[in-house]
Amino acid sequence: MSKLFLRKRNSAMFGFREINQFCPIIIALLTGIFAHAGDGDYAISKIPQDLLKNANAIKRMDETILEISSLNKVKWYQKFAVTVLNENGDQYAQLYRSYDKLRSVESIEGRLYDVNGKKLKNLKKTDIQDLSGISEISLYEDSRVKFHSFYYKAYPYTVEYEVQVVFNNTYLFPDWIPQYDEKVAVEQSSYSLICSSNFKFHYKPFNYPGDPKVTEEKNDNVYKWEIKNLSPMADQFASPPWETRTTCVFFSPDKFEISGYSGEAGSWDNLGRFQYELNKGRDQLPPAIKQTVHALTDQVVDPKEKIRILYEYLQKNTRYISIQLGIGGFQPFPASEVATKSYGDCKALSNYMYALLKEANIKSCYTEIKSGKDEKFFMPDFPSDQFDHIILCVPLRIDTVWLECTSQALPAGYLGGFTADRF
Repeated sequence: MSKLFLRKRNSAMFGFREINQFCPIIIALLTGIFAHAGDGDYAISKIPQDLLKNANAIKRMDETILEISSLNKVKWYQKFAVTVLNENGDQYAQLYRSYDKLRSVESIEGRLYDVNGKKLKNLKKTDIQDLSGISEISLYEDSRVKFHSFYYKAYPYTVEYEVQVVFNNTYLFPDWIPQYDEKVAVEQSSYSLICSSNFKFHYKPFNYPGDPKVTEEKNDNVYKWEIKNLSPMADQFASPPWETRTTCVFFSPDKFEISGYSGEAGSWDNLGRFQYELNKGRDQLPPAIKQTVHALTDQVVDPKEKIRILYEYLQKNTRYISIQLGIGGFQPFPASEVATKSYGDCKALSNYMYALLKEANIKSCYTEIKSGKDEKFFMPDFPSDQFDHIILCVPLRIDTVWLECTSQALPAGYLGGFTADRF
């Protein structure tokens, strides 16, 4: 459900007939970005030696433009080139762009170059695979993936891609993380954000020298971040989160729209209100389930014991199955549907447990969290969607009980390494 992994994305290829519909700012920026490299431009001999040491791949150039037309229309343009030095770098030469009801992939172009920067091949439209985007944890999703690889093995080689994606919302706000990992160097990367003076956003940089360059063009502001010559790093055990070691900038709009819902991200309180609106009215239980709740808990005095009983009831009567449809990555299915079908994802099961506790007159909190054993990077001073999982928090008078509603084995109050010890 996370905007983080939203670092996620058919028509004719990009051409000047389409450009003519854009504003002059976009035309000027795209003129440079989408100019094709000439023979020799990507020759490996032109890479600074400091970037080659300990690298598996070199990002030769990476130009991104994000144009905010309105709260429900965002155009995302990117051109990037990666030189692959060895087999370990092949993964960076592959192109993945997800799409669903929230975004569409408008066009993809690509080219393959040899060690001397000579163009060997152009990507054909028929070379692009259109695959199901169902993740290994999901039963069904409505997302799909545009995928391409040149499958070239004569090292070193260079791939160049141009991609255009259109978002129908401003919730999925792409961040800028030019350096993929420790074994990838960056020769040049930039990120330009174009928006009206009325569009407000906040951003948080890491290891970026100074402020973005800001220019004004008619009624639009253009913000540009650019970095050059990021060398590979040593891959050390127990090192700090990658985001704090490399150069990157995170973005979040102050106001946004998604699938008919409006929200604000200027504060954690406002983001919480947005999630509340997504959840509102989805905690209604069928009469038979309400009767079961009372039969199980009405004679129990201790609130903690009531929680345990209802949690075990949840575990025995539901199964975790991920189904992501529409805005299913952000909004839970109704509790009544979980009660009927006896399954749900983390959002649906947590919302169902919330409803069970509510019927027993126990207050709980639907809680967003970032999951994963080593995923503890968090920006508490940067209100934004940094989460990918839901659990339930049950505050009591002198204690708090945490519930992992996707597990059929964990005892009430125990989370484990997947979600413990973090925000």
